[in-house]
Amino acid sequence: MASKGNEKEIDYVSKQANLTAQIESERQAAKKWWDEYGMCYLENARPEDFTYDNRVLALKKKLDDPKFQHAALHTTSTDYGCRPPFKECRKKI
Repeated sequence: MASKGNEKEIDYVSKQANLTAQIESERQAAKKWWDEYGMCYLENARPEDFTYDNRVLALKKKLDDPKFQHAALHTTSTDYGCRPPFKECRKKI
């Protein structure tokens, strides 16, 4: 039987406080970025960059890039040689 001196007590209150603080900081990260750098971005952006049609055209142009046309999916398991990828991840022939 293990002695009580060797067992660690889990402090659920501090774990919950840490998790709450982490979630709140992640929620505030976008607002903080916008406050610090958002205006710099807007000064260099054109109003037409924010329209839906122009955004779709930009994404289509990005997809037509040869880098995207010849891309292949790799799972980390195959990169490390652990096992073959799932059937859904394999190239369809």
